[in-house]
Amino acid sequence: MSWISFPGLPPNYFGESTLLSHASAIGKPISIDAATRNKTRPSCAKVKVEIDLLKVHPKRIQIHVVKGEEIMSKWFTTRYDYLPNYCKTCKLKGHNEVGCRKLNPDLKPKKK
Repeated sequence: MSWISFPGLPPNYFGESTLLSHASAIGKPISIDAATRNKTRPSCAKVKVEIDLLKVHPKRIQIHVVKGEEIMSKWFTTRYDYLPNYCKTCKLKGHNEVGCRKLNPDLKPKKK
């Protein structure tokens, strides 16, 4: 799970169903935070999302807005508050392949 932020998102997009729909482009949306729900932080919306650590995480999402017959497209930045490292070799969170002790035995602490 990770919190993602949409900085610069206009306040008219702060509805819970709208935000959860936008967050579904990144992962499985869980909930929005209290400040977003209460609209006390208009500079940024936050959504808790279940993320697949093996996938590429988009830096921005595209939102289509329909105005009459016209369809406008806007890009909005996404920011990840915390993404844990994941090792594909060990299948564990907390480190990646660079810090993996199975792949790099030199990283193991030496016994005294």
